[in-house]
Amino acid sequence: MRAPDISVIVCTHNRSKELRRLLESLEVQKVDANSCWEVIIVDNNSSDDTRPVVERFADHSRLNLDYLLEKRQGKSHALNRGVSAARAPILAFTDDDVIADPWWVTEMLAATQAYDNNCFGGAVVAAWPDSAPRWLLKPHPRSPVGSAIVAHDLGPQPRFYTFRDDPPVGANLFFRRAVFDKYGGFRADLGPGSGARFAYGEDSEFCYRLMKAGEKILYLPQAKVFHPVDRRRMEKSYLRRWYFGNGRATVRMDGIPEGVKTCFKVPRYLLRKLGVGYLKYLGALLKEGREASFFYQLHVYRILGEVYESYLLLGRRQCGIQNLEMRDYESNREVS
Repeated sequence: MRAPDISVIVCTHNRSKELRRLLESLEVQKVDANSCWEVIIVDNNSSDDTRPVVERFADHSRLNLDYLLEKRQGKSHALNRGVSAARAPILAFTDDDVIADPWWVTEMLAATQAYDNNCFGGAVVAAWPDSAPRWLLKPHPRSPVGSAIVAHDLGPQPRFYTFRDDPPVGANLFFRRAVFDKYGGFRADLGPGSGARFAYGEDSEFCYRLMKAGEKILYLPQAKVFHPVDRRRMEKSYLRRWYFGNGRATVRMDGIPEGVKTCFKVPRYLLRKLGVGYLKYLGALLKEGREASFFYQLHVYRILGEVYESYLLLGRRQCGIQNLEMRDYESNREVS
């Protein structure tokens, strides 16, 4: 049997309804008859009917579909398992709750033929319900739409990412396989199900790691997927938790420099950052009102997450525990 040109890897956990919707969108992809592609579903210990759903599609659809069970809990373990099982030179990643544009696979294949770089990120379009709150839809420079809502848009033209941009998101990434052979896989201490209290960062850390190593990541707006925004993500309590967790993940990804000056086991620069952020929030509350100032409040929650995770990491370091971020970075050679 001919090896596929591209492997689409999807990790899932107890979202069979959403997974079925994704598979339906993959089933109607407009792919050239001469192209060969496969879909790999990595089930991370689901207790619902995920496996029967995948098996029905494997038996009755035209998809070249494989099912894998990853028993180690954590999305990064599932991602790395998918990488190891993939047979194609191009590896694409998306989430189990998105809907792929009909031309998604074709656009990815075309991009890898037109460009020489190894790494790509596509657009993620938020699909809002009719009941979305106005305060969330209203444009604002600190709006969480591009992060907590899982949407990603860098404009209408292809361009390379910079460190000033929001990083590519795991719902729409694709790489040449050589990237994983050279840099390893996704960090197991980050991402959903990792055992940490924050379910973020495995995709961002991987992309930043590549960029720091000199790899260029190309943004391709025409390779797009749609992400339905569920009601939970539109609640202010959820957004506060997300931003707090995002701050923790940022520190876990970047680590803390040796010799940093601290106060109460927290880097002093973070305490200053927290003070400035809180003053900006108070100023926005007085000048712009409660609704607009909420986005400044979220920024404060992110800094609080950074403060909390820094406190934990510095405490472990003082106790002689090995640097977590380096230990988990090295553990990701499992996909090589």
